[in-house]
Amino acid sequence: MVLSTFRIEKTSDKDRSGSGPARPDRETDHLLPSADGDDYSRQNVLDITKGRCGWLLTFCIGLLVSAIIVQRFEDLLEHHVQLSFFVPLVMGHGGNTGSQAVSTIIRALALRQISQRDMLRTVVKESVAGALMGGVIGACIILVSMVWPDLGLKVGLTVGVALPIISMWANLVGAVLTLLADRFKLDPAVTSVPLMTTIVDATGLIIYFYIGELFLDVSSHAAVAHAATGVAAAVAPAAAAAATKAATAAGSKGVAAATAAAAAGSGAAAQAGKAVKDALRKILSPPPPLGGRGRGGVKGKGA
Repeated sequence: MVLSTFRIEKTSDKDRSGSGPARPDRETDHLLPSADGDDYSRQNVLDITKGRCGWLLTFCIGLLVSAIIVQRFEDLLEHHVQLSFFVPLVMGHGGNTGSQAVSTIIRALALRQISQRDMLRTVVKESVAGALMGGVIGACIILVSMVWPDLGLKVGLTVGVALPIISMWANLVGAVLTLLADRFKLDPAVTSVPLMTTIVDATGLIIYFYIGELFLDVSSHAAVAHAATGVAAAVAPAAAAAATKAATAAGSKGVAAATAAAAAGSGAAAQAGKAVKDALRKILSPPPPLGGRGRGGVKGKGA
């Protein structure tokens, strides 16, 4: 266990060997020797890699949850792009405050200032301190949003309210994980900080986006938009089929009308041709013979 390297043991005057004046206790404090496996001076590169790489791969898989969370709140980011400006701030702030809590508690454990019996008091103390620190930074963000015209006060309030909550949560997680690692004889320097960062990054985004939905009130609009999209997608095939059917019917009627018009035109042309032929026949035909009238007239005149 790494903490054994930092455990401090005070020796009494009667246990000191050799002669000379007694020195104050703070000058006689010394670090206890650690086991060979925990001695950093005896570890090579492969030992360091083997001891850390497995944890990092596990935490990297956990960080993929952050991408899923961002996809879940896609509508919120689409309506308020300004929220994406503060995603690195939210994630980084949670990791930084949690790391401070982990380092402080590791030092307190090494100096034997706290023990496992002080877990509840330590966790409450760190949580309250985290909330106060996040509140200070959140207030600064709200003031910046009041003078930044492209940001908006509601976005500033979202960040200002989310930061204290995320900071309190990060300190709580960091304190608990460090004390649990010490209890189960794990290395808190290797496990607590990466695990705390993984948990705080994912949960911090959830806290941030849910507060954004609360202040910006876009969840109802997104639901209406999704419903309208679903209705449109459901109605589109039926509408397309109806339009195709109407176009087919209209096309059939158009073809029939065109055929009728063509037939009517052909009949009119035939009648016109027949009339022209009759007129030409009358014009070109010889006049009727006048024999009967001529003979009768001659006879009548001679008599």
